[in-house]
Amino acid sequence: MTKEKIYTMFVEVLAKNFEIEGERVYTRARLVADLDLDSLDLIVLGTEIEEKSGVVLEEKDIRDCETLGDLIDRFAVRISERGR
Repeated sequence: MTKEKIYTMFVEVLAKNFEIEGERVYTRARLVADLDLDSLDLIVLGTEIEEKSGVVLEEKDIRDCETLGDLIDRFAVRISERGR
């Protein structure tokens, strides 16, 4: 899965579950400060991404990310690990 497809998937989940759309969603957007996601929201985000993709993001993976781009990069790593 390309990073562009991963980004699109995250955008869809953010729009559907958190009503975050448009100019607020970009790779350098900070998950907490810019997207207003709290710790519970981040867990929901991880769960929704897992259901949509079948790839597990551990709570630590999400907690260690500051921006949407960080989260996309971490997800891409999980995909590559799954393919080994």
